[in-house]
Amino acid sequence: TVVISERADLTIHGVDGASIHDPTPGESEEATQVVLIRKSPRVRLEGLSIHGGASGVTCLEGSNCHLDTLVVKGATRDAVVVGGSLAWIDRTVIENNGGGLSVRDSANVSFGSGSVIRGSGAHGVVVGANSILVADGEITGNAGHGVWIEPGAELHLAGAARIANNGEHGLFVDTGSASVGHGVRITGNGLDGVHVGSLAHARFNWASVTGNLSGMD
Repeated sequence: TVVISERADLTIHGVDGASIHDPTPGESEEATQVVLIRKSPRVRLEGLSIHGGASGVTCLEGSNCHLDTLVVKGATRDAVVVGGSLAWIDRTVIENNGGGLSVRDSANVSFGSGSVIRGSGAHGVVVGANSILVADGEITGNAGHGVWIEPGAELHLAGAARIANNGEHGLFVDTGSASVGHGVRITGNGLDGVHVGSLAHARFNWASVTGNLSGMD
């Protein structure tokens, strides 16, 4: 396990296919993470492959984490977890994990263009209470919902975002809120393209919702 605690202005740059591999998941929280970042104002990981563990990268306790050009795969639970922190995810592939991205505990995450979440055994993204996700990446081919917005959470999808070919709803808005911008595509999902709960709020601006089992519910 790589533990980064109470560090500022730290960059870890991988070269020549550098990778960080799975510790065998154990009983303590630290033992279940491949990379754990906590109480760290500015940490940047770039150019790395991160394999295995219960979670690949975990960013907690008021950290600011920038994940750039990573490959995160093979985690048994959520590949990337952001809790009570800020995170920027750019040009990163999150693939073939138990779950994709978990945003929780009043976290704020930007999931940038050129990033993709695919092949998760559960949902692609879960945005928990009081958390915010701004996304213009791709979320595709996950077994559950593409994106699940839990009560009190917010999602903002920008123009390059694509939610496609997920096993359940493309976008499931429970009692949170979602705004879907011009050019966003939600297509080919196994249930509704967009499912909005009775107490939820969703706003669309010329987005494309096509080719799903049904359009909106």
